[in-house]
Formats: sequence, C-alpha cells, structure tokens
Amino acid sequence: MNRQIFRYLTVAAIAATFTSCQKDDNDKVKVKLLETVTVSSGENVNYESGKFEYDSQNRLTKYSRYNSSGELLETRTLTYSGNDLVKTVFNSAQLHEYTKSGNKITAILSSDVTQTWDLNNDGQLIKYVGEIVGNSQVLNYQYQNGNIVKYTYAYTYAEGGTFATINEYKYDNKKSPMYNCTTPQWYLIYSFKDISTTNNMIEEKWNIYPNTEVEPYEDVYEYIYEYDSDGYPTKRTSNESKDVIEYAYKEL
Repeated sequence: MNRQIFRYLTVAAIAATFTSCQKDDNDKVKVKLLETVTVSSGENVNYESGKFEYDSQNRLTKYSRYNSSGELLETRTLTYSGNDLVKTVFNSAQLHEYTKSGNKITAILSSDVTQTWDLNNDGQLIKYVGEIVGNSQVLNYQYQNGNIVKYTYAYTYAEGGTFATINEYKYDNKKSPMYNCTTPQWYLIYSFKDISTTNNMIEEKWNIYPNTEVEPYEDVYEYIYEYDSDGYPTKRTSNESKDVIEYAYKEL
C-alpha cells in the first residue's frame, strides 16, 4: 500500500468515527495561533488546506478542511465545559460526546462504535482504542519533553488479521504550530498529531510489521523547516515526497 495514501486513510478513519500544549513560563516571544495549513506537492500543486478557529481562551472551536478546488470536505466543531472538551460535531451531523472518569475518556457513538482515550498523570494521551463493528484500532504513544518519540498503530480486522506500524521521531528545538493552543492535549494529539507536540518533527522512522497482506517495510523520512522571526514554523518540506506544508498564524 502506498504509504502516503495509508497515512491519509488512517487519519480520515480516525476523524470520521485535539492538556494544553507545554509552554515555557519564561517565553517572551509573541503568542501566535495557527490559522491555516496548506499542503502542496513539490510542483506547488495544492492538495488540500485546513482552517482553525479559536475562542478567547485559545481553544480550538472549529476546524474546516478543503480540497484543492476550495470545496469543503470536513468540519469539526468543539464544545467545552470548564477545561474539558465534552462534545464535537463532525460535518454538522455525527455527534461525539466525551465522558471523563479519572484518566480515561470515553465516547460511545452506537452499540457498534466505542472510543476510549487513556491519559497519563500529566494529561498526555498514551493510548487510544477504537472499536468499530468488530474491527479495532489501537494507538500507543510515548513521550519525551512533550514530544512523541514513539507511536504504534495496529488495526485488527473482525474477520482476522492485523495491520501494524511503528513510528519513531526526532525533533527540532522550535515551537510547533499548535504550541499555544489550549485545547486538551489528548484531542490535539489524536486529531493533529504532527503539529501538536511541543517541537517540530525533523525525522520519522516508519515501519510496517508482518501480516497476511503487507510485506515488512522500513523507511526514514526527513523534514526541513523554515521559521518566522519568532521561531514558529512557516514551511515544512519532505525529503522524499517533496510535499510542502505551509503554516500561517494570527498574532495575539
């Protein structure tokens, strides 16, 4: 399976069924919130774009995704109670309501669809389980300095067989695009993993593990960034695909 297609399908599947970012109290640079993301190929062909909207507490309230023609593909609206995210609505139709008990968050969409998120004592997402009509997705996260250093994904089919991957990451020392967003960390990581850690991913080691359908495979990808004068990334280029991601911010 083409890796880029697999990654897109995985994110899309998770979206259909975002603790506050870590900050240095001594920071004196300008506070900026990610406003738009544009993904294009090396030939500047636009693939798609995303728009982020926030409330007065820097919490994400709406995310919209568009295709290359500007047509709306996806919307998510988020509702909070106190510091907790309690509801999201996907495409104005699919409702997710979240119940928090200790370090576990649960959403039951139907008798066939259940989601759980396990947090550590620092409020970081460490495990996600999605049960969908007998199929299951399990995602595990390991952190260092607010960054995911290891991420595993396993999809087990109801009829038998498992597709599994493992990713290991390295980072720069600059602020990530969602650094100042105060939406609970478990949702940011679950939905926007690549832009919601403390710093920016500069290397990704990606592996497919043996199963009945896909041969074992391993590759390493590197990402090169351009930054603005305040240290926020404005552009990311992939060494392999040459895909370019551009980030635009609003200043508070």
